[in-house]
Amino acid sequence: MAKAKRKEKKVNPKAYTLDTAIVRDYIVYYAAREMGLIKKVFSEDCQNEAQFCVKHGLSDKSVNALHNYANIDGFYDEVDKEKKKHKHLLLSVGMTGLLKRAEGMFLRKRTVDAAGKAHTLLDEIPPDVKASERLVQLGGGEIVDSVKILGTEAIALAARKATELEDGK
Repeated sequence: MAKAKRKEKKVNPKAYTLDTAIVRDYIVYYAAREMGLIKKVFSEDCQNEAQFCVKHGLSDKSVNALHNYANIDGFYDEVDKEKKKHKHLLLSVGMTGLLKRAEGMFLRKRTVDAAGKAHTLLDEIPPDVKASERLVQLGGGEIVDSVKILGTEAIALAARKATELEDGK
């Protein structure tokens, strides 16, 4: 009787794993995209998947390769871990919005009348008391009198908190 040859499974040295550089970058990209932070985390030339491929040396039509990276075991667990790392960016985006609402702002709208002439309308949004109160709470202060909160105190407390968040990256 002839001996049966044993076939050993060979490991592909070019196989992609979670530790491969492009897969690691795609995990960061995927997490940022799900959180809506693509513009904050990545540069302007890496805003969609085709641009991501080009930036990493692939063809812009190689988007399917990215989806294959997502099929690697443990990919979505790594994405969840990466999302936790980017929570501070969401808070800084929210703080910026609260600051704008607390300060009040002017909006410029362009409209066209029936005759076809363009007009610029200025609209003012007054400072928001609730946004100011929330900024004070986030800054660690207590609300004593909501009239005094409007303006500088809330903004100063929020700015201090925002810088603490940025320093704690």
